Amino acid sequence: MKNILYLISKKKFDIVTGNYLKNYANIIFMASDPMDWLFCKANGEDCVAAYRYLKKTPDINIVQSDKENLLARIEQFRLSRSQKECLDIANLFKSYTDFLTDFIQKERIDICITRDRETIDSVALEEAANKTRSQIFFLSSGRFRGETIGLATERFNFTNYKLWEQKLVEFNKKEFDKCGNNKLPFHEKNKINIRTPSKIWEFITLLQYNWNPKYRKNLRLLRPRRPFLTGTQHRLKKKRAQKLPPDHIALPELFILLPLQGNEILHQVKNPFHVQDMQHLTGIVIDAVTVMNRCFKTNFKLIVKEHPSRPFVISKEFERENPEVIFLKKYDMNKLLDATSLLVTFNSLAGFEALLKNKPVVMLGPLFYCIPGLVHRPKNLDELPDVMHTALSNPPDEIILNKLVCYLKNVYEVKANRKNLDSHGLYNIACKIFS
Repeated sequence: MKNILYLISKKKFDIVTGNYLKNYANIIFMASDPMDWLFCKANGEDCVAAYRYLKKTPDINIVQSDKENLLARIEQFRLSRSQKECLDIANLFKSYTDFLTDFIQKERIDICITRDRETIDSVALEEAANKTRSQIFFLSSGRFRGETIGLATERFNFTNYKLWEQKLVEFNKKEFDKCGNNKLPFHEKNKINIRTPSKIWEFITLLQYNWNPKYRKNLRLLRPRRPFLTGTQHRLKKKRAQKLPPDHIALPELFILLPLQGNEILHQVKNPFHVQDMQHLTGIVIDAVTVMNRCFKTNFKLIVKEHPSRPFVISKEFERENPEVIFLKKYDMNKLLDATSLLVTFNSLAGFEALLKNKPVVMLGPLFYCIPGLVHRPKNLDELPDVMHTALSNPPDEIILNKLVCYLKNVYEVKANRKNLDSHGLYNIACKIFS
């Protein structure tokens, strides 16, 4: 049997998936966060606590080639403005890569599985797998809500839309016609009663590692978290949003939809129009809709929908100042997408879902589906009203969209529901890994 190293980060999902893969391979769970390790132990799984084995390395020199290749893949390194933090990241990355390289060789690992996130631990595992010529798979949320999860042997490049444009130019459907001929024996999903660690053990683990100076810096860099106060505020906002009743409104006959995101995304990717935050973006679109209605004698309302995981990014005062806009906090996204005439977004995945429903999309930021023929982009904000009006009568190119969907589903996606994993979804994951 093959040996698989599974670096966990989505606790319940990873435990369930890893247990199913035990039908076909030997699984070694590894955690780079104490709380992930504790979750494994609470569910009776052996788990390697990688953070215990990281050694302090001599300060290394960061050369330009490192910045452009290895270290450039770590999101925190790219975003950091502190030279000291960049050096700390570089040293920790080297230590983690060395540890993983030795571990893979010692345990004779054939396949590595990690989350498709550009954190130090995930990128270090990618580098170690490349050094040892082990196969590696990257797990991510699927691009087709409830239908797929991401599972591929290369990272999904979210924001390099020029690359995706080139991928579709080189697309050849014949390469994928032979997919799906797997001969793995089918197994039913293992019955697992997921247990949550007790609060006492969580507190003890926090004291032992997260608040221990020996580990604190490494853990902060391995899995970046919001500062304690900011993180607490964020969790309280999410809980408050979850308790809100659904919005009950009659949708207007003609409306434009603006799905909001977290403010942090505006600082993590290219932001050509210098959008400051989601409230600023909303003001930009409100002005554009007003100008479009006046110039083209149209009568479109604007609906602004908050992201359920990033609530309350619009202030109450701003909402009161714009009574002509419909602000929604909890509403069925599918109903909004079905009824909208146009979707405007910075770079939300909701734009891709709108394309799948043959709805025109105007985009201000970068994302994989930002391809000519699929979305409309203004050259500057003054053009936005004209671009929106043009987009209303120009839905996405069906041929290009079908190419993109086919490419995604055959290369990056597996048919499975991440939130409701059944035997068939798990079997599809296994087939992709062992094909």
